Amino acid sequence: MREAFDRVLEHAETATHSVHFAFCVLDQPMLVEFVLDFSADWRDHLGRFRVGQSSPLRPTWTPKSAPLRAAASRTIARSYGGTQQKALVYVPSIEPRSFIHLSTKGDSYALRSFGGARPRSRWVESDCKTTTELLARHHIVHQMNVAGERQNLVSELAYWAARVDELNRKYGIG
Repeated sequence: MREAFDRVLEHAETATHSVHFAFCVLDQPMLVEFVLDFSADWRDHLGRFRVGQSSPLRPTWTPKSAPLRAAASRTIARSYGGTQQKALVYVPSIEPRSFIHLSTKGDSYALRSFGGARPRSRWVESDCKTTTELLARHHIVHQMNVAGERQNLVSELAYWAARVDELNRKYGIG
Protein backbone atom coordinates (compact mmCIF):
# COMPACT_ATOMS: atom_id res chain seq x y z
CA MET A 1 0.00 0.00 0.00
CA ARG A 2 2.90 2.36 0.74
CA GLU A 3 4.22 1.92 -2.81
CA ALA A 4 0.79 2.70 -4.25
CA PHE A 5 0.47 5.89 -2.20
CA ASP A 6 4.03 6.90 -3.12
CA ARG A 7 3.00 6.76 -6.80
CA VAL A 8 0.34 9.40 -6.16
CA LEU A 9 2.32 11.28 -3.51
CA GLU A 10 0.98 14.72 -4.43
CA HIS A 11 -2.53 13.51 -3.64
CA ALA A 12 -1.59 11.54 -0.51
CA GLU A 13 0.32 14.49 0.98
CA THR A 14 -2.59 16.92 0.53
CA ALA A 15 -5.47 14.59 1.45
CA THR A 16 -7.42 15.39 4.62
CA HIS A 17 -9.80 12.43 4.78
CA SER A 18 -9.55 8.82 5.86
CA VAL A 19 -9.86 5.59 3.88
CA HIS A 20 -11.42 2.44 5.32
CA PHE A 21 -9.80 -0.80 4.16
CA ALA A 22 -11.37 -4.22 4.71
CA PHE A 23 -9.42 -7.36 3.81
CA CYS A 24 -11.05 -10.80 3.61
CA VAL A 25 -8.53 -13.54 4.31
CA LEU A 26 -9.76 -16.90 3.04
CA ASP A 27 -6.97 -19.29 4.07
CA GLN A 28 -7.50 -18.66 7.78
CA PRO A 29 -10.99 -17.07 7.72
CA MET A 30 -10.81 -13.52 9.01
CA LEU A 31 -11.90 -10.04 8.17
CA VAL A 32 -9.29 -7.36 8.92
CA GLU A 33 -10.35 -3.72 8.90
CA PHE A 34 -8.06 -0.69 8.98
CA VAL A 35 -8.73 3.05 8.76
CA LEU A 36 -5.88 5.08 7.26
CA ASP A 37 -6.11 8.72 8.39
CA PHE A 38 -4.66 11.14 5.86
CA SER A 39 -5.31 14.16 8.11
CA ALA A 40 -2.52 12.89 10.39
CA ASP A 41 0.93 11.47 9.54
CA TRP A 42 -0.31 8.79 7.15
CA ARG A 43 3.12 7.13 6.73
CA ASP A 44 3.41 6.59 10.47
CA HIS A 45 -0.22 5.46 10.66
CA LEU A 46 0.33 2.96 7.82
CA GLY A 47 3.54 1.75 9.49
CA ARG A 48 1.52 0.74 12.59
CA PHE A 49 -0.78 -1.53 10.54
CA ARG A 50 -0.22 -5.11 11.71
CA VAL A 51 -2.20 -8.30 11.28
CA GLY A 52 -1.55 -11.22 13.58
CA GLN A 53 -2.85 -13.15 16.55
CA SER A 54 -1.99 -10.30 18.93
CA SER A 55 -3.77 -7.61 16.92
CA PRO A 56 -7.37 -8.76 16.33
CA LEU A 57 -10.00 -8.02 18.91
CA ARG A 58 -11.50 -11.48 18.40
CA PRO A 59 -8.89 -14.04 17.30
CA THR A 60 -11.51 -16.80 17.13
CA TRP A 61 -13.52 -14.99 14.45
CA THR A 62 -15.36 -17.08 11.91
CA PRO A 63 -17.47 -15.76 9.00
CA LYS A 64 -20.57 -15.86 11.25
CA SER A 65 -19.07 -13.80 14.11
CA ALA A 66 -17.75 -10.25 14.47
CA PRO A 67 -14.90 -8.95 12.26
CA LEU A 68 -11.26 -8.73 13.34
CA ARG A 69 -9.60 -5.34 13.55
CA ALA A 70 -6.04 -4.35 12.65
CA ALA A 71 -3.80 -3.07 15.45
CA ALA A 72 -3.30 0.51 14.23
CA SER A 73 -5.23 2.94 16.36
CA ARG A 74 -8.18 4.65 14.72
CA THR A 75 -7.98 8.43 14.76
CA ILE A 76 -11.35 8.98 13.11
CA ALA A 77 -14.17 6.84 14.41
CA ARG A 78 -17.05 5.66 12.23
CA SER A 79 -20.50 6.49 13.48
CA TYR A 80 -24.04 6.38 12.20
CA GLY A 81 -24.02 10.11 11.45
CA GLY A 82 -20.67 10.20 9.63
CA THR A 83 -17.13 10.46 10.96
CA GLN A 84 -16.35 11.58 14.46
CA GLN A 85 -13.28 13.68 15.15
CA LYS A 86 -11.79 14.82 18.44
CA ALA A 87 -9.14 17.49 18.85
CA LEU A 88 -7.73 19.95 21.32
CA VAL A 89 -7.84 23.30 19.53
CA TYR A 90 -6.77 26.87 20.18
CA VAL A 91 -9.42 29.22 18.84
CA PRO A 92 -8.73 32.71 20.24
CA SER A 93 -12.08 34.10 19.07
CA ILE A 94 -13.84 31.53 21.31
CA GLU A 95 -11.37 31.05 24.16
CA PRO A 96 -8.26 33.30 24.10
CA ARG A 97 -6.77 31.89 27.33
CA SER A 98 -6.72 28.14 26.69
CA PHE A 99 -6.97 25.20 24.32
CA ILE A 100 -10.46 23.67 24.25
CA HIS A 101 -11.76 20.24 23.23
CA LEU A 102 -13.66 20.05 19.92
CA SER A 103 -15.73 16.95 19.09
CA THR A 104 -17.39 16.70 15.70
CA LYS A 105 -19.76 14.11 14.30
CA GLY A 106 -20.92 14.80 10.78
CA ASP A 107 -21.86 18.49 10.82
CA SER A 108 -22.61 18.54 14.57
CA TYR A 109 -20.06 19.59 17.15
CA ALA A 110 -19.50 20.22 20.85
CA LEU A 111 -16.88 22.26 22.65
CA ARG A 112 -15.56 21.52 26.15
CA SER A 113 -13.28 23.51 28.38
CA PHE A 114 -10.91 22.07 30.97
CA GLY A 115 -9.62 25.50 32.04
CA GLY A 116 -10.11 28.99 30.69
CA ALA A 117 -13.42 30.84 30.99
CA ARG A 118 -15.78 27.85 31.06
CA PRO A 119 -14.17 25.07 33.10
CA ARG A 120 -15.84 21.67 32.77
CA SER A 121 -18.65 22.94 30.61
CA ARG A 122 -19.94 21.62 27.28
CA TRP A 123 -21.39 24.05 24.75
CA VAL A 124 -22.14 25.02 21.16
CA GLU A 125 -21.44 28.59 20.06
CA SER A 126 -24.69 30.54 19.76
CA ASP A 127 -23.75 31.92 16.33
CA CYS A 128 -22.71 28.51 14.93
CA LYS A 129 -25.23 25.68 14.81
CA THR A 130 -23.06 23.41 12.60
CA THR A 131 -19.40 22.43 12.33
CA THR A 132 -19.26 24.13 8.93
CA GLU A 133 -20.46 27.43 10.44
CA LEU A 134 -18.04 27.10 13.37
CA LEU A 135 -15.01 26.57 11.14
CA ALA A 136 -16.06 29.40 8.81
CA ARG A 137 -16.48 31.93 11.64
CA HIS A 138 -13.77 30.88 14.11
CA HIS A 139 -10.20 30.24 12.91
CA ILE A 140 -8.34 27.33 14.54
CA VAL A 141 -4.77 28.54 15.21
CA HIS A 142 -3.40 25.29 16.71
CA GLN A 143 -4.88 21.78 16.61
CA MET A 144 -3.90 18.46 18.21
CA ASN A 145 -5.77 15.31 17.15
CA VAL A 146 -6.77 13.38 20.29
CA ALA A 147 -9.18 10.80 18.85
CA GLY A 148 -6.73 8.03 19.74
CA GLU A 149 -6.71 9.05 23.41
CA ARG A 150 -9.47 6.92 24.89
CA GLN A 151 -9.90 8.75 28.21
CA ASN A 152 -13.48 9.71 28.97
CA LEU A 153 -14.20 13.44 28.77
CA VAL A 154 -16.52 13.46 31.77
CA SER A 155 -14.78 11.16 34.24
CA GLU A 156 -11.12 11.79 33.33
CA LEU A 157 -11.08 15.53 34.09
CA ALA A 158 -7.55 15.54 35.53
CA TYR A 159 -6.17 13.85 32.41
CA TRP A 160 -7.75 16.38 30.03
CA ALA A 161 -6.85 19.35 32.23
CA ALA A 162 -3.20 18.17 32.18
CA ARG A 163 -3.27 17.74 28.36
CA VAL A 164 -4.70 21.26 27.97
CA ASP A 165 -2.11 22.71 30.40
CA GLU A 166 0.67 20.94 28.47
CA LEU A 167 -0.45 22.48 25.16
CA ASN A 168 -1.03 25.90 26.71
CA ARG A 169 2.56 25.90 28.02
CA LYS A 170 3.95 24.58 24.73
CA TYR A 171 2.32 27.39 22.73
CA GLY A 172 2.61 30.12 25.40
CA ILE A 173 -1.14 30.51 25.88
CA GLY A 174 -2.88 31.61 29.05
